[in-house]
Amino acid sequence: MRSAKIRIDCGSVSEPTAATIDQIARLKLAAGRSGCELELRNASPFLLELIGLVGLSGVLGLEAGRQPE
Repeated sequence: MRSAKIRIDCGSVSEPTAATIDQIARLKLAAGRSGCELELRNASPFLLELIGLVGLSGVLGLEAGRQPE
């Protein structure tokens, strides 16, 4: 059975904060518990860098130097 994907458009996130990252991580956890995948779309380089700085790139399925799926 194929898992559903939840896509989040991050294009309007102009100034991400720790609270932004916290919410994304919580959504990832909830999606995983429901058998779904979380996918970030239109994430800015700053958002991706912030995710990397807090050590969640691997958890969120992001690789260094690569846009999210």
